[in-house]
Amino acid sequence: MTKKILVVFGATGNQGGSVIDTFLSNPHLASHYHLRAVTRDASRPAVKALQAKGAEVVEGDVDDTASLARVLDGAHIVFLTTMSIYDEQLRQREERQVRAVVDAIATGGTSKTVRQIIFSSLPDATSISGGKYQVQAFDSKYWLEHNVIRPWAASHGIRTAFYAPGVFFQNLHGWLRPQPVETKTSTATATTATTATTTTSTTTTTTTKYAIRSPYLPMTAFPWTDASADTGKWVAAAVEEPEKYDGSVFCGATRVYTMEEVVQAVSRATGKTVVLETAPLPEATTHGALQAMTQFLNEFPYYGDDQEGKLRWAQEQARPFGALTTLEEYLARNPLVL
Repeated sequence: MTKKILVVFGATGNQGGSVIDTFLSNPHLASHYHLRAVTRDASRPAVKALQAKGAEVVEGDVDDTASLARVLDGAHIVFLTTMSIYDEQLRQREERQVRAVVDAIATGGTSKTVRQIIFSSLPDATSISGGKYQVQAFDSKYWLEHNVIRPWAASHGIRTAFYAPGVFFQNLHGWLRPQPVETKTSTATATTATTATTTTSTTTTTTTKYAIRSPYLPMTAFPWTDASADTGKWVAAAVEEPEKYDGSVFCGATRVYTMEEVVQAVSRATGKTVVLETAPLPEATTHGALQAMTQFLNEFPYYGDDQEGKLRWAQEQARPFGALTTLEEYLARNPLVL
């Protein structure tokens, strides 16, 4: 049986890596799909690891249009994700990259073989907030979904599905990693007496308090996901039943956690005292897009109306490919060493 070729952009990232791992670790999926990992540099150790797992590795880049014909040659399914870089060119850059891929499919002859494209999208923050906030990273991907990929795919008879991930647990190892904020040293003296001698011993104990510093309030609630472990489960659902899920959006998250719940879980997992410090973004990293994102998420549900319903539906679709990762499970598998 000839396997269908699934091209994975962003193969060494959280989302793309999850797609590859999910398909290659599932006997049924591995027997039906050939995984083609797209990377800018095939010599990297992370790429070598993909090859060792059984993925084909092809050098290519969404910013190198000449490479896309090679990347997409003979492809049947495309998983496409773009990286958000928070500057004035965010929308234009992502649009250029997405159009480069769909144009390569349309003009390179692969439109005859590509039958499905799955795009990593995000909610429409402008609409959810009633126009109060424009969040570039969200709105750009939503705009691309509705103004580029959906109409393009419809005009070429290609099926679509969209994965809109929640907040990544991986942020707890990045910008949300707990930082030491207070260290206390205490000394205890104990005296032991016998009929012959008296012994005095001193014990010094150092304890450190840690803080997760963020611009979010304690009760700000996000849908969270283990992007590295779970993205592939939704992609697998879409790939296995392209007709059923044509045009569907998977709101990809395990559950909603408040920031306070996250801090408490981290404290339990590490055995350390961890608190939340809510503060504005550091001036050096402040950008209009990030400020708008902070304000939007502090005030509005990430996925908009009926967020819980959207999450329940998406979770049910992923279930055949494995249980979704809870925060506690993520921290157990990826310990935070403080």
